Amino acid sequence: MLSKNSSLLARFLNGQKLRIRCKSSQLADKSASNMLRFARLILFNFYPKIWNVTLLFLLTL
Repeated sequence: MLSKNSSLLARFLNGQKLRIRCKSSQLADKSASNMLRFARLILFNFYPKIWNVTLLFLLTL
């Protein structure tokens, strides 16, 4: 009976490890996706503004 219980416990713990690994990989994918969104936001929304300010600064020198 003890070995049966220990194998059930091992199966349960291995199942928990797989769930944790799966969740952490999903979080990593989400984080990478958020970083790409943030990079696009900076590139497309703020880059022209930064460029215009830089150009104005250089023209006033």
